[in-house]
Amino acid sequence: MTQVLVLAAGGLAATGLRLWWQARRDHRRQTTLRALAERLPHAATVEIHDIRDDGSRLHVRVTPR
Repeated sequence: MTQVLVLAAGGLAATGLRLWWQARRDHRRQTTLRALAERLPHAATVEIHDIRDDGSRLHVRVTPR
């Protein structure tokens, strides 16, 4: 019983660490995109095609306000 609890706690800790890391990475990406958008000329548009580590894709079109 104790071994099961130890394995479950380790699994939860690993999952929590992974989720924390993903949230941190996504926050840095969002900060980078905001900084990029703030520096764009008024009529400029930038398209970003990103393939993430897990194979998911992100397509963003950044235009200034």
